[in-house]
Amino acid sequence: MGKVLASQQHSQQLYGTQVISDSTGKKAFGPIEDEANVNKRRAEVGLGPIEEYAKQFGLDYNKSLNR
Repeated sequence: MGKVLASQQHSQQLYGTQVISDSTGKKAFGPIEDEANVNKRRAEVGLGPIEEYAKQFGLDYNKSLNR
């Protein structure tokens, strides 16, 4: 629960599970801590790659575009 609350307070998330929408409805992941290693952390807790997770929201995940 602490990780979700951190995301809601605009802190960086660890696993890239929180998708946010801007005022126009455009979706993106909230800030991700050490984004280069997010898939390693996700795998350690049994989550699939963030690229696959993003597709559930109609997103084409690209680290360089998710800022």
